[in-house]
Amino acid sequence: MKYLGIIVLVFMSCMAVGQAPPASIQFSVSTSDIVVGDPISHTIKITQNDPNTFVIFPKLDDAYYANFSIVEAGKIDTLNTDGQITYAQTNIITGFDSGLFVLPKIDVSIIQNDSNTNISTNDVPIRVKNVPVNLNGDIKDIIGDINEIPIWLMVLMALLGIALIFLIYKIIKWWQAKKKAKSAIVPLSPLQLAMQQLQLAKQDIEKNDFKEAISKSTKAFKGYIENRFQVQVLDKTTTDFMKIVRSHTTLQNQSQNFNNWLMRADMLKFAKADANAQMLQQDIQDITQLINQWEATFVAQEEANVTK
Repeated sequence: MKYLGIIVLVFMSCMAVGQAPPASIQFSVSTSDIVVGDPISHTIKITQNDPNTFVIFPKLDDAYYANFSIVEAGKIDTLNTDGQITYAQTNIITGFDSGLFVLPKIDVSIIQNDSNTNISTNDVPIRVKNVPVNLNGDIKDIIGDINEIPIWLMVLMALLGIALIFLIYKIIKWWQAKKKAKSAIVPLSPLQLAMQQLQLAKQDIEKNDFKEAISKSTKAFKGYIENRFQVQVLDKTTTDFMKIVRSHTTLQNQSQNFNNWLMRADMLKFAKADANAQMLQQDIQDITQLINQWEATFVAQEEANVTK
């Protein structure tokens, strides 16, 4: 019967005289009597007792389950317990045709010492029965009457819909305002960027972080040169930077100052030379003064061009 939960266990083993079998097989089904469409759990376990043996696990596919349908094909699990390896697979099958069918025996090949031995299970009969039909019973709809949705629920759904639309509208407006504000941001001028870096360098000196201070001050005057004079120098080494400076009409008269600043920066960063706050503060003051002079000259030239 369907709910008796009959368990069919078939044990087959290959044994040699005076020795434990190299492998054994265990085969089970959860029931042998079902109604059309009911599931059956079909499990096969193969235990390899001898580590020197090789087990060929059988393929349980549609060809094997010829009279059944595979509902769920399980994976082959492996368990190693003190050198004893167990392979197990559980498949869920069902039958859609009534009758008495047989799960055929399973042959498993065991290879040991270049010899091939087979162990097998027994055939297992499975009875599949039709769904009982009561022809004298009342005719009923498969799906019951659909109840009308209460008015209060309809009103609540409408309010939630309006609230959702309003929320989406507010999110879109917020995103548009944020995008507009971002596009309205005026970029800093080369002078402002340089002064910002120099101010941060002063703060690093107060924290005794001389390495970071000299890095920011170097970035300040290099960045000003690159942005104001359109000369790519930020990513240049000291040697390459000095070559560019010496060939530039406006920059070449400050080449000695640049060389001194960059040599101190390289000695501090790479040779770990000592630095002091007073020296770095003087460098920042000199750089600030030089940038302000360049900026004044640039502004004067721009105003002269406008008046022409």
